[in-house]
Amino acid sequence: MTVRRLAAYRALLRLLPAELREAYGAEMVQLCAAELDAARAQGPLAWLRACAGATWDVLRRVPYEHWRRRGRRQPREGSMRSV
Repeated sequence: MTVRRLAAYRALLRLLPAELREAYGAEMVQLCAAELDAARAQGPLAWLRACAGATWDVLRRVPYEHWRRRGRRQPREGSMRSV
């Protein structure tokens, strides 16, 4: 897979919440690269479908992940957790 395509996918992942990207971003990029490489071996149409699928997967997940995290309090450094 070309580096440019991975860069585009990484840029797309920037739409996800930071904590999700930090936890799973590298694994998501590796999985996408493997799927696109396998699709490339099947032909250009399969590769195009895989690109569209990867893009759609991220775009449909973004609103849900942000909604799911809404209202969560971010832990403050030095705050007392229990009394």
